[in-house]
Amino acid sequence: SSSPHPSGYFHRSSPTPNHHYSGEATGGVFCSVCREMEVAFGSAKSLLGKVLTTLSDGLVAAYVDSLQLGHNSEQIRDKLLHTQGLLHNAQGSHAGDNPNPGLQGLLEKLSRDADQAEDLLDEVHYFQIHDKLHGTLYATTQEAGHQALHAGELHSNIRNVGKMKHLQELKEFHVRNGSMGFELSELGALTELQGGLIIRGLEHVANKEEAAAAKLKLKKNLKEVELLWGRDGPTTDADILDALQPHSNLRALTIANHGGTVGPSWLCLDIWLASLETLTLEGISWSTLPPFAKLPNLKRLKLKKISGMHQFGLRCGGAPGKCSMRLNRVEFYEMPELAEWAVEPNCHSLTSIENIICIDCPNVSVMPFSEVSCTNLRGLQVSGCPKMSLPSMPHTSILTDLYVKGGDSETLLSYDGKLLAVSGYGGALAYHNMDKLEDMAIKNVSCISMQFPSSSSLQKLSFRDCKGLVLVPVENGGEIQEDNSLLQSITTWGCGELFFRWPMAMGESETIYPFPAPLRKLDVWGEQSMKSMALLSNLTSLTSLSLISCGKLTVDGFNPLITVNLKELQVTSSSTLAADLLSEVARTKLLPAGYVSRLEKLIVDNICGLLVAPICSLLAPSLHTLEFQYDGRVKSLTEEQEKALQLLTSLEKLHFLWCYGLQSLPQGLHRLSSLKELHVVGCLKIQSMRKEGLPVSLQKLEMNWRSAEIDEQIEKIKRTNPHLSV
Repeated sequence: SSSPHPSGYFHRSSPTPNHHYSGEATGGVFCSVCREMEVAFGSAKSLLGKVLTTLSDGLVAAYVDSLQLGHNSEQIRDKLLHTQGLLHNAQGSHAGDNPNPGLQGLLEKLSRDADQAEDLLDEVHYFQIHDKLHGTLYATTQEAGHQALHAGELHSNIRNVGKMKHLQELKEFHVRNGSMGFELSELGALTELQGGLIIRGLEHVANKEEAAAAKLKLKKNLKEVELLWGRDGPTTDADILDALQPHSNLRALTIANHGGTVGPSWLCLDIWLASLETLTLEGISWSTLPPFAKLPNLKRLKLKKISGMHQFGLRCGGAPGKCSMRLNRVEFYEMPELAEWAVEPNCHSLTSIENIICIDCPNVSVMPFSEVSCTNLRGLQVSGCPKMSLPSMPHTSILTDLYVKGGDSETLLSYDGKLLAVSGYGGALAYHNMDKLEDMAIKNVSCISMQFPSSSSLQKLSFRDCKGLVLVPVENGGEIQEDNSLLQSITTWGCGELFFRWPMAMGESETIYPFPAPLRKLDVWGEQSMKSMALLSNLTSLTSLSLISCGKLTVDGFNPLITVNLKELQVTSSSTLAADLLSEVARTKLLPAGYVSRLEKLIVDNICGLLVAPICSLLAPSLHTLEFQYDGRVKSLTEEQEKALQLLTSLEKLHFLWCYGLQSLPQGLHRLSSLKELHVVGCLKIQSMRKEGLPVSLQKLEMNWRSAEIDEQIEKIKRTNPHLSV
């Protein structure tokens, strides 16, 4: 992964994960070392045999064969230092009155090559760390995760970093503090650095001269620089930051916790960083901030903990419409004094902005959401900003990445273009700007009236705990355009007044319905304002219908045709409603000739009302799941009910859930030849099984709070039916 540079130094190509200098890789590095030494010492071996004994082929071979590179590199370094001393002495001893020019030149070359070999080992030491870093980060297991090597820690502790003049990658540099870190002058020697560099501990820099020694202005290949002061550092002289001026090629700059009151002239006064695309300022209190709008290539601006900033603004200073600003993302974090984002009159400079993030800015109230500013806004994230005034959201159809969170980080509003989720959000919603909305979930919202759009891509809709939510009828020809509706599923849960303003009787209006006819799934729970089945008369495409705890709902206005396509039906906590509905279906003459029920799953809380011959005959062809729940009235089935149950010849699953009064299972249970599952939960009064047993077709039995007698009976059944799962 490395190759020799013409000057004898190593230049690093792309890092290879899990690569260590051992085996073949180790040989590759030290073969390069050997080649350097062979060139340096080959022609002089006859003259300086004693000097070069310490670097014999046997010693180098031993190093190559060893896997402990770190230890061996130290030994090689010691030998090189010794060789350097001998070479310098040899040069002196041959520099008499009649020196041998050829030998003197050779000695000088050998001395230079030995110096280069020492620098080479410094770079090998860095690359050893680099490869160990990439090999360890990916191989560390969870158990040993705390021992993982960290890039910043490794890079910031490279020995003799200042000697690696051709070093191209240094992720972090720690300014010397006592015995820790390095002098900035060591960083100054690394003119070939590229990529990103983080400089930490700048609070330990004493003066402008020390800062200038870093020579950041000369590092033209650096694209990202972070200048970081400690949070508890002393107030910093502005000249120090001025002296840390980076090269004009820089693309991304971060300045954090600078203690001075004046920003650097190269950022706040002169437009030096013409290529800058990303700027992050954190923990500063400068009297004058940079002219953000005049940074021609700035695309992303992040401001965090900026002290004393009450107003933010972007001022181009040019003629209207002439601003060439490219800024498309602005972020604010933890700025308690910020109150507004001010926009100049007739300002067109915000059309490039596509994303705004504002987090934990408790006093901000004004953001540029008018029709003439931020017209291309695509993403907005607001959290912990209770005073922010938002228009109807989304304010344009382009805004399709929207998040509003409260102070406790609970999501109040989220929208991604297809899914809208609202939970406790008090602002207005602009449904007309959500033309591609497919799924809408509204929770815990009060004082809201909603009218379905006449044409929409909406497919799924749910309301939960919206106590003030009211569906508004559209009259005078403005009813829902059902032919264009894609709405497939609606769920309402605990709203209470959803149909408060809706006419309940067919005679009042036969053309106004709350839901579009193509609807296929409807779940209504706890809706006391729903009093008549006439509200659902147009829903002849329903395949699933749940009516739960709708205590005032009656069969009045019921249209039997809504059951034609039903596959699932649940009617509970509504007295005799389920039996009334199914009885009406059984005796109606409105159904098509040859009609056969498609109902596959039925959940009710009225055993007596359901187990009658007309209803069971109706359901017999297709019903495979029957669930009775929370019926505390029935103790055991009557003879007529037993006979009706036997009519359900397609029944595969039978549930008795929390039927507190039930004392025994059906007597003819064993004759249900298609039954595969039996679930008996919370029926505490059942103390024994029927002596007739269970059907031989049964594959699964669930029965809790069983008595000892029932357990014994089940064991006997399992011996005759070993495939039964209990």
